[in-house]
Amino acid sequence: MNDTPIRPPQGASARQARLRDALRENLKRRKLQARGRADQPKDPGDDAGIVQDIDIGKADDAT
Repeated sequence: MNDTPIRPPQGASARQARLRDALRENLKRRKLQARGRADQPKDPGDDAGIVQDIDIGKADDAT
């Protein structure tokens, strides 16, 4: 048996290196974004763009 690992062709290892580097940079960027969001005060209406309900019953009382 041969204990030497099977190496992928040179092009495949270069691709893996590019992907590894891109994923690392992406992770760093996401961590910075998460830290930035954690520093900001939380606005309850900001999460999903949900607007508070208007009480329609009060509009009927005005007429």
